[in-house]
Amino acid sequence: MDKAADILNFKPAVKGMSNTSKTVFVLGGDLTLQNQFGFEALIDFQIGIEQALTYYASI
Repeated sequence: MDKAADILNFKPAVKGMSNTSKTVFVLGGDLTLQNQFGFEALIDFQIGIEQALTYYASI
């Protein structure tokens, strides 16, 4: 989220809504399963966000 917010020049105030550990709010994909099923990202995250923003700005 930080990278996407930086690209958008957006400074969100992220607050947890639980008394659980902060790590509960950080979830990611299972790299083992991604590799097992042959997933490979074709472009990196930042380029993908920039392309999406360019696309949505054009419509």
